[in-house]
Amino acid sequence: MNRHLKILTCLALVVCVTCCGEGRATGPSVSLRESLVPSAIKPVVLGTVKISGEAKGDKVKVRVTTSLGDSYSIETKVADGRFGCQFPQDFAGAPKLGPMLLYVDATDAAEFGGKDAVQHQAEATLIVSGGGDALPDLPLAFTDALTHSAAVPEIARSILLGIGILAVAYTYRQAWLNHSAA
Repeated sequence: MNRHLKILTCLALVVCVTCCGEGRATGPSVSLRESLVPSAIKPVVLGTVKISGEAKGDKVKVRVTTSLGDSYSIETKVADGRFGCQFPQDFAGAPKLGPMLLYVDATDAAEFGGKDAVQHQAEATLIVSGGGDALPDLPLAFTDALTHSAAVPEIARSILLGIGILAVAYTYRQAWLNHSAA
């Protein structure tokens, strides 16, 4: 398996929708699950990434942050409990689509991250792949070989173990929350 495929496979394992909060019988008021169907990996050749989901409010604020750290936001209407938009077309000033990571937040609250974020905000990570060797700019945790001064990989290094444990724990926690909310 080539290095790029291993990186994408590893990243795909930890990509998941975040429905903030625990112990909700009715589930969150916003969901981005539809954005991950059929996959969180989107081909750049389409020229657009569809961001869609479900919401209980009248409007949803959608924020997309690229792997370069630039953020773009819009507000979209909810019709029949669903909302949708296209990145980059619907986001003023957004760059042309290329291989990148897209961190997507959606909320029906007054602001992102406010005191109601636990009940009113959803998050997802989408990978825009160019195919072949055209990979997005991945976070350091997925691309760093964790080498010491002699340039020899240290696979057993504690930071790598810590990242792995946290990624697995987070993924299982979110799967449990998503399952219990359904």
